[in-house]
Amino acid sequence: MAFSLKRGRAAVLRAVALTLLSIVVIIAALVAWIIRSPLPKINGSLKVAGIQAPVTIRRDSRGIPHIEAANEADLFFGEGFACAQDRLWQMDLLRRTAEGELSEIVGPAALHIDRYMRTVDLGAAAQRDASALRGQSRVDLDAYAAGVNEAASSHPLPLEFRLLGYHLRPWAAADSIAIIKLMAQRLDDQWSQVELRSLLEKKIGLRAARSLMDAQVAGLEHFIPSTSPTAKPKSSSLASSVMNADALMLVNPLPPDPQSGSNNWSVAGKRVTTGFPVLANDTHLGHSVPSTYWLVHLHGAGYDVEGFIIPGIPFVALGHNERIAFGVTSGDVAVEDIFIERFRSRTSDEYLANGHWVRAAHRAERIQIKGQKDEVLDVLLTRHGPVLSRKGATANALAWNILRGGNEIELLRRLDLAANWRQFEDALSQVVGPMFNWVYADVDGNIGYQLAGKVPNRTHGDGSLPVEGQDDRYDWHGYLPFASLPHAFNPSTRILATANNQVAPPNTPVGSSPYFDAPYRIDGIYRRLTAQAKLTPEAIGDVQADVHDIPRLQLAHITARVLLPSTDARLHLIGTQLGAWDGQATATSTAPTFLIAEARALEDMFLVPKIGPGLRDRYDYDFSVLVPLERVIDSGDTSLRSIGITRASILAAIPAACTRAADAVRATARDGIARIEPWGMQNKAIFEHPVGRTWPLDALFNIKQFAQPGDGFTIYAAKPDHGPASRMVNDLSDWDNSSMSLTLGESGIFNDTHYQDQVQDFSSVKWVRMPFSDAAVKAATKDTLRLNP
Repeated sequence: MAFSLKRGRAAVLRAVALTLLSIVVIIAALVAWIIRSPLPKINGSLKVAGIQAPVTIRRDSRGIPHIEAANEADLFFGEGFACAQDRLWQMDLLRRTAEGELSEIVGPAALHIDRYMRTVDLGAAAQRDASALRGQSRVDLDAYAAGVNEAASSHPLPLEFRLLGYHLRPWAAADSIAIIKLMAQRLDDQWSQVELRSLLEKKIGLRAARSLMDAQVAGLEHFIPSTSPTAKPKSSSLASSVMNADALMLVNPLPPDPQSGSNNWSVAGKRVTTGFPVLANDTHLGHSVPSTYWLVHLHGAGYDVEGFIIPGIPFVALGHNERIAFGVTSGDVAVEDIFIERFRSRTSDEYLANGHWVRAAHRAERIQIKGQKDEVLDVLLTRHGPVLSRKGATANALAWNILRGGNEIELLRRLDLAANWRQFEDALSQVVGPMFNWVYADVDGNIGYQLAGKVPNRTHGDGSLPVEGQDDRYDWHGYLPFASLPHAFNPSTRILATANNQVAPPNTPVGSSPYFDAPYRIDGIYRRLTAQAKLTPEAIGDVQADVHDIPRLQLAHITARVLLPSTDARLHLIGTQLGAWDGQATATSTAPTFLIAEARALEDMFLVPKIGPGLRDRYDYDFSVLVPLERVIDSGDTSLRSIGITRASILAAIPAACTRAADAVRATARDGIARIEPWGMQNKAIFEHPVGRTWPLDALFNIKQFAQPGDGFTIYAAKPDHGPASRMVNDLSDWDNSSMSLTLGESGIFNDTHYQDQVQDFSSVKWVRMPFSDAAVKAATKDTLRLNP
C-alpha cells in the first residue's frame, strides 16, 4: 500500500511538474511572441489601401529603405509606411512632446513639459500651418500620414505601446509639422539664456554678465564672405525698469541643446583630388534611443534623393539628389524676445499697450494625466505672445517666429527637387524656423552658403535681454529680407564652413546674436581643410574625427609655465606633463580629465563667490568659463575686473586650482596625471531609451556605454549625453562613394538587427558608402517588400 501511495505521489509530482513546465513554455512562447511580433514585414508583398500603383521598398544591409513609386503621392505613402515600420513609437513620442500630450501616457512626471508645450502651443501653430498648406505639398503630407496609419494597422504595435498601456491615435498631417516645430524648439528656444543673462546682470553687472556669455575670440572668427550689405547696427539699450524686473524667475523645462556642436563644410573641386566638390555635415544633438535621424532613399515621380530626416517628417532634409548636395548646422540667431508686460493690478487681465489698457485673452488647455484627473491650464495671451510667467502685476510674454506661421513642408519638397543654386535659394526662402546655416554643392562645380529662417526686424534690442512691452519700441517690424541674410556663392576661398559660430560681423542684425558658439571648431575646420592644396573626399570627411582641443591646449601651456618653477613635486610633474600634451582629446588621454577639473576649480574660486553655485550650474549648461578666462589672459580683456578676474589674479590662482584638481582626480607625486582616469571613460557615451530607466527594461532598450574621444570644443564634439547625431560626406564625383551613417541604427525596435548595428562605425567615423545609383541599390538590396493597391 505504501509503495502504491509513493508511486501515486510520484505520478502527481510528475503531472504537476509537466503542468508547470507547460505553463512556463507557454508563457515563454507568449513573451517571445509579444517581443518578436513587432518586427516589420520587409520581404514579399502586402496589399494596402491608399496607393494607386505598386510601391517597392528595398532595404540594404543596414536596413535602409530605398523606396520607388510611379507617382508622387505613392512615393510619400511608401516613406510614411517604411518609417512607421522602423520608428512608430519614436514618432508618437515626438508628436506627443511637441503637442503637450506626454502626461497622458507617462503620468504627472511629464506634466511640467506638457504645461510648457501647451503654453507656447506648437500643436495649434502646426494645425494652422497644415490648414494653410496647398497643392502637391499638402497631397504629399496627407499621403505620408496615410502610409504611417496603414503600417500601424497592418502589424502589432511596438512593445513600448504595450508597456505603457495605450493605443496609437491616427497620424495626421499637422503631427509632422508639429515635429518640425519641435526641432525649432530644440534649437531656437533660447529665452532661458535671456533669463540667465538677466540674473547674472543683477549679480555682477551688465558688462561682466555680457563678458561671461560672450563666445567671441579675436583671431579665430570666420565670417561668411557674404555679398549682402552691412546693415545698420541695432541699439540694445534697455530701460532700468526692465533690467531690474523680477518676472523672469523660471527655467525652460525643455532648454535647447547646449553648445550644439554641429559642423558642415563645402569644398570646391579645385581643392579636391577628384576635381568635384565635396560636402560634409555632422549634426550634433542630445543623445537619443532610437537614433535621432532616419536614413531613406526616395526614387520616382521626378525624385531621386537620399539622406536624413527626423522620423515623422516626410522628404529628406540633409543629403543629396542627383544634382545637388545640402547640409545644415543650427544658425543660433535670436528669433525670440521676452516682453515684460505691465498689468493694471495683480488680478487684472488688462495690460498696458501704448498708453491704453488692453485685455489679454485666455486659452484653456485640458491636459490628460495618466492615473489622475485632467488638469485645465489657463494660458494668458498678450499682443506679443503667450505669458510664460506672472508675478503680481508684471509678466513675461514670449514672441517667437515659429508661432507666427511656417511653410517648412514646402521648403522640403522644393529642396529635394532642386537642381541648381537658384532653385535651392527658392526653397530656403520658404523657411520660418528652425534657423539653419545651409551649405550647398552641385555637380556643375558650384558651392554655396545661405542662412535661412525668419529673423525679426528690430529697431531696438537684439534678443539678449528682456524688453519693455508697454509700448512699441521693441516690437518686431516684420522680418529681415531673405536677400539680406548672410550668403555666399563660389567664394574665392573655395571653402564654406560653419560650426554654430558667428557668421557675420557684430555690427549686423545677425552678427549681434548672443547665442553663437565659440569659434574653436570653425577655426579647426578651416585649419584642416587648408593644410594641403588638395584633399581626397575621404580626407575631407576625416575632419569630422578631429579631436584637437584649442582652448584646453592653451590652458595646458599656461598652467605648465606657472607650475614648472613649483617646489611642489606633484605640481611640478603635472606641469611637465601638461607642457608635453599635444592637445588631442583622445579617449586614452588623461590631460583633458585634469584640465576640466582645473577649470572647475578656477570657476569655484572666481565665480561661485560672486554668483552662487546654483547660478554657476545654470551658466555651465550653456557656456564654458574657459572662453572669457583665456580672453582675459591672452588679450588683457578688463571686462571682468569688477568681479576680481584679471590676468594677474588668474595666474596667481592656478597653483591652488591645480592642487584642488589634482586631489579631485587623484594625481600623485610619483605619476602625476599619467594614471588618472582617461578622458574616454570620463566622457562615456550614454544612450538611454525613455522606457529603459529600470531593470530589466534597461537591458532590453539601452545601449551599453562606451568610451569616446572629443569634447565640446573639438570638431568631434562628443559629450556623455550629447554629440554627433548624423555623419554625411557627399562625393559629387561619384554619389555611390558618399558616406552616411547614424549613431545607432535604422530600426527603433530593440530586438531588430538594425537597432544598434551602426554604433561602432559611427563612433569611429568610418566611411560607410550609401548606395544611390540603380546598379548600386540593386547590388546592395537584401530585402524587398512590394506594396500593392
